[in-house]
Amino acid sequence: MNHKWVKLLIVLLFLAAIGFGGYKGYIKNQSVKKANAKAVVSFQAMNQEQLSSYQLTGDDKVKNVLLVGADK
Repeated sequence: MNHKWVKLLIVLLFLAAIGFGGYKGYIKNQSVKKANAKAVVSFQAMNQEQLSSYQLTGDDKVKNVLLVGADK
């Protein structure tokens, strides 16, 4: 009989942990949505016309290096 109570307690703790994790994820999602709503420019609002209005300039002081390899 005691063994059944231990199993039940473990299952209840597991379900409580899942519920708590889901709740924390929901709260985090809501805070991210609020932060995005207050953003000056959202990524969804950008389109190709807005991005093409920027002029890109070069800089001789910047060096771009591409390193490619495989770790085996």
